Amino acid sequence: MTSQTPREELEFVEGVTELFRFLETEYGYRQTHSDPTLVVYESRRMDVNIRHGLLSYEVEFNILRRRWRRKTWYGLPEILEGLAPEYKGGSFYQTSGKHLLRQSLASIAELIRTYASPLLGGADEAVRLVETARRKGEERMTEHYAIRPVKDRAHDAWRERDFERVVALYTSIESHLSSLERRQLDYAKERSMKRHGDSHLSE
Repeated sequence: MTSQTPREELEFVEGVTELFRFLETEYGYRQTHSDPTLVVYESRRMDVNIRHGLLSYEVEFNILRRRWRRKTWYGLPEILEGLAPEYKGGSFYQTSGKHLLRQSLASIAELIRTYASPLLGGADEAVRLVETARRKGEERMTEHYAIRPVKDRAHDAWRERDFERVVALYTSIESHLSSLERRQLDYAKERSMKRHGDSHLSE
């Protein structure tokens, strides 16, 4: 699809309206907005956004519990992790083609209908489970982008027996250390203290 192709030709709104009709017939939602990249549904307790990214062409399902402790939109990955931990399939959909867009919408609709019924109804326990999954996802992202590089440098310092550097690096992320890494930190502290003590004696 070229950039000049009208979004209307993808029939995103038509596909969402048909494939997510169960939100209206089974859960009391009503469609309150629609355009070629966003369809919005609202119920008494929940809001649902179904998007086709303007630039990314990612197909997303997001749900929000109104008047919850915090206003957080939950996407398909955390919904599935929280409510269907046994599910091992994919949760990322991206397409700029009409046929594949409809297939993506159909897959998402089936996943939501199969696994997210309590969440669609606004059940407190379902929201708590999905919120827990969201927090775990954030922790994994932090681990990957912030904690892991520090650990990698500390592991290199450990192999090089640079114990002062090990102490400095591990101490900066101490709450994220494994039991083995904590033992390495304790040992590195002992060696660093001994090295400093020896250097003072030699002066």
